[in-house]
Amino acid sequence: MRHQLCNIVTLNLNTTCNLHCKWCYNQEKQHKLLKFELFVKFYDDIIKNNVTTMTLIGGEPTIHPQFMEILRKLEKQEVHLFTNAIRFSEKKFCEDVCKQKNLKDITISIKGFNEKSFKEFSDEISFVEFCSAIENLKEKGTFIRVNYNCTENLSQSMVSDFAYFLRYYGLHEIVLHDIRPYITESGEVIKETSMEPLQLIAQELEKAGIVPYIRLNQPFCRYNPTFLKQFLDSKRVMATCAVKKQQGIFVDPDLNIILCNELRHIVMGGYQRDFWDYKSMLDVYNKQDTVRLYNKLEGCPMKKCVKCDMWEKCGGSCILHWL
Repeated sequence: MRHQLCNIVTLNLNTTCNLHCKWCYNQEKQHKLLKFELFVKFYDDIIKNNVTTMTLIGGEPTIHPQFMEILRKLEKQEVHLFTNAIRFSEKKFCEDVCKQKNLKDITISIKGFNEKSFKEFSDEISFVEFCSAIENLKEKGTFIRVNYNCTENLSQSMVSDFAYFLRYYGLHEIVLHDIRPYITESGEVIKETSMEPLQLIAQELEKAGIVPYIRLNQPFCRYNPTFLKQFLDSKRVMATCAVKKQQGIFVDPDLNIILCNELRHIVMGGYQRDFWDYKSMLDVYNKQDTVRLYNKLEGCPMKKCVKCDMWEKCGGSCILHWL
């Protein structure tokens, strides 16, 4: 098995954040930061003439001290940014980012839709700041995608407030996630097993005129069949495990190639240690140990899953369920 999409790179700029959301997979206390000087060498050696698409993530990527320099350096690549949007409440920062022609879109993780719900996720930043960020981005005409982690059930009045918030800012589509598994610093795998919040919120938002898409982090067999069929038939189920679907390369702040953010403890090779250019990076993917690892993951989770009618679309969902 060979890695197919080495021209797509997801780059983690840091593990720090200006929020501390309770369900975030990024629970590391050891803060890591991509060194700009090393990134420049990495860009020139590997990214510049070989990579077409870059996705910038964190932590919170926009609080990296050289975020603008990194974004400008990627002038030849199509850039996708994942952010909590807080820094975009600063008009000058918003203007500087949005005028970069290589920036394709910004995906914003919504933490709340009113003061109370926002504060339940994090009390470091005010809901007013978040709303200012959305307003600034809309003013610049930047293409915005939004997603929301369904951590708990919402009452009908809360869903109404949510739908009003989305409509007010012209956000008529949203990607809903259920809670993905994550690994703690001690190595414990935390798995959320309740699918009810996502199912209820998706159905209620749709009744309120919002078009929900769903990204499922649980095996499909755990969801209500009628609910699942509705979203599959309307092609509103997003891809599940990026590792199994080989959707590009994941790189951590130390410029190690990792499986994904959730499996960042599995390092396949490091820049200037195991690879130095694009060819040697590909060699890392094609070496025997890496091929064996991917083959093992492709075989997850169980034989009974491979025989399931949903296997092609589900693939067993997040690998952490089966480790």
